[in-house]
Amino acid sequence: MSLLDPFNLRKKARDKSIDLIKTGASKAVGHAKAKANSTPQSMSYSVQSWGIHREAIKSVLEQSAAWDTADAWLKTHRRSLYKYKRLECPAELIKEPDNPHDKNALAVVVDGAKVGYISRDDNLTIAQLLKKHVVESIMVTISGGPYKYVDEDGEVAKVNDDFRLSVNIRYY
Repeated sequence: MSLLDPFNLRKKARDKSIDLIKTGASKAVGHAKAKANSTPQSMSYSVQSWGIHREAIKSVLEQSAAWDTADAWLKTHRRSLYKYKRLECPAELIKEPDNPHDKNALAVVVDGAKVGYISRDDNLTIAQLLKKHVVESIMVTISGGPYKYVDEDGEVAKVNDDFRLSVNIRYY
Protein backbone atom coordinates (compact mmCIF):
# COMPACT_ATOMS: atom_id res chain seq x y z
CA MET A 1 0.00 0.00 0.00
CA SER A 2 1.32 3.43 -0.88
CA LEU A 3 2.39 5.78 1.89
CA LEU A 4 1.38 8.64 -0.36
CA ASP A 5 -2.24 7.66 0.40
CA PRO A 6 -2.54 9.55 3.74
CA PHE A 7 -6.05 8.38 4.50
CA ASN A 8 -5.26 4.73 3.90
CA LEU A 9 -8.33 4.85 1.66
CA ARG A 10 -8.02 1.54 -0.13
CA LYS A 11 -8.06 -0.53 3.07
CA LYS A 12 -10.80 1.55 4.67
CA ALA A 13 -12.94 1.31 1.56
CA ARG A 14 -12.86 -2.46 1.86
CA ASP A 15 -13.45 -2.46 5.63
CA LYS A 16 -15.90 0.31 6.46
CA SER A 17 -17.20 2.43 3.62
CA ILE A 18 -19.45 4.63 5.83
CA ASP A 19 -16.68 5.40 8.33
CA LEU A 20 -14.42 6.20 5.38
CA ILE A 21 -16.66 9.03 4.27
CA LYS A 22 -16.77 10.59 7.75
CA THR A 23 -13.08 10.05 8.54
CA GLY A 24 -11.87 11.04 5.09
CA ALA A 25 -13.96 14.21 5.08
CA SER A 26 -12.79 15.37 8.52
CA LYS A 27 -9.16 14.56 7.72
CA ALA A 28 -9.44 16.35 4.39
CA VAL A 29 -10.68 19.50 6.16
CA GLY A 30 -7.80 19.27 8.67
CA HIS A 31 -5.29 18.76 5.87
CA ALA A 32 -6.70 21.71 3.93
CA LYS A 33 -6.31 23.94 7.01
CA ALA A 34 -2.72 22.75 7.54
CA LYS A 35 -1.93 23.44 3.89
CA ALA A 36 -3.54 26.90 3.98
CA ASN A 37 -1.69 27.94 7.15
CA SER A 38 1.86 26.93 6.22
CA THR A 39 4.46 27.03 3.54
CA PRO A 40 5.59 23.77 2.01
CA GLN A 41 8.78 22.14 3.21
CA SER A 42 10.85 19.53 1.48
CA MET A 43 13.39 16.88 2.39
CA SER A 44 15.65 14.88 0.09
CA TYR A 45 16.88 11.36 0.70
CA SER A 46 19.19 9.09 -1.22
CA VAL A 47 17.81 5.90 -2.70
CA GLN A 48 19.72 2.64 -2.45
CA SER A 49 19.72 0.62 -5.65
CA TRP A 50 21.65 -2.46 -6.63
CA GLY A 51 22.29 -4.48 -9.75
CA ILE A 52 18.89 -6.11 -9.43
CA HIS A 53 17.28 -2.69 -9.95
CA ARG A 54 19.39 -1.70 -12.97
CA GLU A 55 16.96 -3.02 -15.61
CA ALA A 56 13.98 -1.44 -13.82
CA ILE A 57 15.81 1.89 -13.72
CA LYS A 58 16.67 1.70 -17.42
CA SER A 59 13.03 0.86 -18.22
CA VAL A 60 11.86 4.27 -16.95
CA LEU A 61 14.65 6.29 -18.55
CA GLU A 62 14.92 7.70 -22.07
CA GLN A 63 18.12 6.99 -23.97
CA SER A 64 20.02 9.97 -25.33
CA ALA A 65 19.37 10.26 -29.06
CA ALA A 66 23.06 10.99 -29.69
CA TRP A 67 24.43 7.95 -27.81
CA ASP A 68 25.11 5.79 -30.87
CA THR A 69 26.39 8.56 -33.15
CA ALA A 70 28.23 11.01 -30.87
CA ASP A 71 31.80 9.66 -30.96
CA ALA A 72 33.08 12.22 -33.49
CA TRP A 73 31.38 15.05 -31.58
CA LEU A 74 32.87 13.81 -28.31
CA LYS A 75 36.39 13.76 -29.81
CA THR A 76 35.97 17.30 -31.17
CA HIS A 77 34.45 18.82 -28.03
CA ARG A 78 36.17 16.59 -25.42
CA ARG A 79 33.03 16.29 -23.32
CA SER A 80 31.25 13.36 -21.75
CA LEU A 81 27.84 12.02 -22.72
CA TYR A 82 25.50 9.96 -20.57
CA LYS A 83 23.56 7.17 -22.24
CA TYR A 84 20.33 8.08 -20.46
CA LYS A 85 18.72 11.46 -19.94
CA ARG A 86 18.36 12.69 -16.37
CA LEU A 87 14.84 12.07 -15.10
CA GLU A 88 12.77 13.81 -12.46
CA CYS A 89 9.28 12.36 -12.05
CA PRO A 90 6.65 11.37 -9.49
CA ALA A 91 7.38 8.29 -7.40
CA GLU A 92 5.51 6.13 -4.98
CA LEU A 93 6.84 4.84 -1.66
CA ILE A 94 5.59 1.35 -0.84
CA LYS A 95 5.87 -0.30 2.59
CA GLU A 96 7.32 -3.82 2.48
CA PRO A 97 6.77 -5.24 5.98
CA ASP A 98 7.56 -8.76 4.70
CA ASN A 99 10.94 -7.72 3.29
CA PRO A 100 13.46 -10.28 4.66
CA HIS A 101 16.23 -7.66 4.97
CA ASP A 102 14.29 -4.87 6.68
CA LYS A 103 10.74 -5.04 8.11
CA ASN A 104 10.52 -1.22 7.75
CA ALA A 105 11.59 -1.22 4.09
CA LEU A 106 10.23 1.48 1.80
CA ALA A 107 10.47 0.62 -1.89
CA VAL A 108 10.71 3.45 -4.43
CA VAL A 109 8.45 2.75 -7.41
CA VAL A 110 8.30 4.71 -10.69
CA ASP A 111 5.68 3.81 -13.30
CA GLY A 112 5.24 0.40 -11.66
CA ALA A 113 8.98 -0.36 -11.67
CA LYS A 114 10.78 -0.84 -8.33
CA VAL A 115 13.95 1.25 -8.77
CA GLY A 116 15.38 0.95 -5.26
CA TYR A 117 14.79 1.44 -1.55
CA ILE A 118 14.98 4.28 0.92
CA SER A 119 18.06 3.83 3.10
CA ARG A 120 17.50 1.75 6.23
CA ASP A 121 18.77 4.79 8.18
CA ASP A 122 16.00 7.00 6.77
CA ASN A 123 12.95 4.78 6.29
CA LEU A 124 11.51 5.23 9.81
CA THR A 125 12.03 9.01 9.62
CA ILE A 126 10.21 9.13 6.30
CA ALA A 127 7.37 6.91 7.53
CA GLN A 128 6.81 9.29 10.48
CA LEU A 129 7.00 12.34 8.19
CA LEU A 130 4.35 10.85 5.92
CA LYS A 131 2.08 10.04 8.88
CA LYS A 132 2.32 13.50 10.46
CA HIS A 133 2.24 15.76 7.41
CA VAL A 134 0.21 16.45 4.31
CA VAL A 135 2.31 15.28 1.38
CA GLU A 136 2.17 17.49 -1.68
CA SER A 137 4.50 15.39 -3.83
CA ILE A 138 7.10 12.66 -3.87
CA MET A 139 9.58 13.04 -6.71
CA VAL A 140 12.51 10.87 -7.69
CA THR A 141 15.57 12.09 -9.57
CA ILE A 142 17.61 9.55 -11.52
CA SER A 143 20.92 10.51 -13.08
CA GLY A 144 24.26 8.97 -13.95
CA GLY A 145 24.62 5.51 -15.38
CA PRO A 146 26.69 4.52 -18.40
CA TYR A 147 28.61 7.30 -20.13
CA LYS A 148 31.23 7.96 -22.78
CA TYR A 149 34.19 10.31 -22.61
CA VAL A 150 37.41 10.99 -24.50
CA ASP A 151 40.42 9.43 -22.78
CA GLU A 152 43.98 10.80 -22.67
CA ASP A 153 44.81 9.06 -25.98
CA GLY A 154 41.94 10.86 -27.72
CA GLU A 155 39.80 7.72 -27.94
CA VAL A 156 36.19 7.40 -26.85
CA ALA A 157 35.91 5.25 -23.75
CA LYS A 158 32.72 3.81 -22.25
CA VAL A 159 32.14 3.57 -18.50
CA ASN A 160 29.34 1.48 -17.02
CA ASP A 161 28.80 3.70 -13.96
CA ASP A 162 26.07 3.35 -11.32
CA PHE A 163 22.85 5.33 -11.44
CA ARG A 164 22.29 7.93 -8.71
CA LEU A 165 18.80 8.23 -7.27
CA SER A 166 17.27 10.57 -4.74
CA VAL A 167 13.74 11.18 -3.49
CA ASN A 168 12.38 14.61 -2.63
CA ILE A 169 9.29 14.78 -0.43
CA ARG A 170 7.39 18.05 -0.41
CA TYR A 171 4.96 18.41 2.50
CA TYR A 172 3.00 20.79 4.74
